[in-house]
Amino acid sequence: MFNNLFDYLPEWQIFLLFPAVSLTILAVVTFVFKKLSTSVLSLDYDTDVTDTATQNTLSAAFVILSFSFVMVMGNSDRFENDVTIEATRITSLDRLLMIDDIPQAAAIKNKLIAYTQSIIQNDWKTLVVGRGSPITEALLKDLYLEVKKIPASTPRQVAIFIEIVKKTDDIFLSREVRIMNSNSHLPGLFWFVNFLCLMAVITIAAIRLLQPTTTRLIVLATQVIMLNFLFSAVLIVDSPFKGDTRIGAGPLIRAVSKMQ
Repeated sequence: MFNNLFDYLPEWQIFLLFPAVSLTILAVVTFVFKKLSTSVLSLDYDTDVTDTATQNTLSAAFVILSFSFVMVMGNSDRFENDVTIEATRITSLDRLLMIDDIPQAAAIKNKLIAYTQSIIQNDWKTLVVGRGSPITEALLKDLYLEVKKIPASTPRQVAIFIEIVKKTDDIFLSREVRIMNSNSHLPGLFWFVNFLCLMAVITIAAIRLLQPTTTRLIVLATQVIMLNFLFSAVLIVDSPFKGDTRIGAGPLIRAVSKMQ
């Protein structure tokens, strides 16, 4: 994926990189157009056409990027809510283990705490590359094996056993959803369209700079920089488990505190 190219860059560097590259491209394209206009193509500068083209391309670029930003922000909020649901399911199982008829309650509780701590310490690190930790997966299997030891000889014990198995399955499902979320990104088509819009804006800006003025240079440079800031924000938010603004394990940390 496009955003995987920038996994190891701090977010502030991403915010600086794209405007710097775009302004460099703008300078190069402007230089090429000036050379061509005097030697090969004899380009004519039409103020009305370039003004209209600038307005239309900027509007299209901002609309598409804004739509992309809304999408990735919605995904990030949903993924954060999924982490909260996972923590709630863990604490729900912990409360169920307080019933007196469960002789393995202490052992299951200890394994549940160990599993949750492993999510925080191990799973969260591997989510950066879109997978879960084998250590956490092994602890989840240990939890399942301990749950299977619960006696189910009376109707009450059977009912408790079924409920514990159901909640354990929900915890397993939450982990799978979280790992799947860490692999969720905008499709390549979005990045392709966004890139085309960005290049169109740079091209039109270069044409406008065939007749440069100080005001025009400042305005066009500012527009290109702001567009790249929005592009960078989409790129960063599209990787919700990476970077300085990644989704945190706060709900799970609080769950461990409640269980201990």
